[in-house]
Amino acid sequence: MFRIVCMVEDGKLPKVLHGLAGLVHSMEPPQPVAGGPGTPSKVEGGNLSERVYSFLVKAKVSTMTLGVVREAAKKCGGMESSAQHVVKVLKKAGLLKQVGKGVFQLKPSKGVK
Repeated sequence: MFRIVCMVEDGKLPKVLHGLAGLVHSMEPPQPVAGGPGTPSKVEGGNLSERVYSFLVKAKVSTMTLGVVREAAKKCGGMESSAQHVVKVLKKAGLLKQVGKGVFQLKPSKGVK
C-alpha cells in the first residue's frame, strides 16, 4: 500500500476525485489550503509541448531537427517518441515552421519567457 499526498487546483479537484473513485482504500476529505502554492508556470506545469517550447526558447534554439526536439522532450520529462507530436502541436499553434526536410524554425512568442 502507498500513501499519496498532493495539492490540486480548485477547478481540477472534481477530475482528481473522479479519477480516484473506486481505486483508493481510504481517503481523508479534501481541505482548502490558505496560502498554498500558486498556479504552475508553463515551464513547471503545462503540457509537454509548452514545456518543450519554453525549453527551446530559453536555450536560444532557432533552427532545429527532430533530434533536437527529441532531446528537449526528454529533458522536459517526456518521452523521446513524443517529439513528432510536439512538432505537430507547435506547428498547429504557429510556433514552429518547417523550413526544409526535417528542419524546423522556432518562432518566438511574446508570452513565453
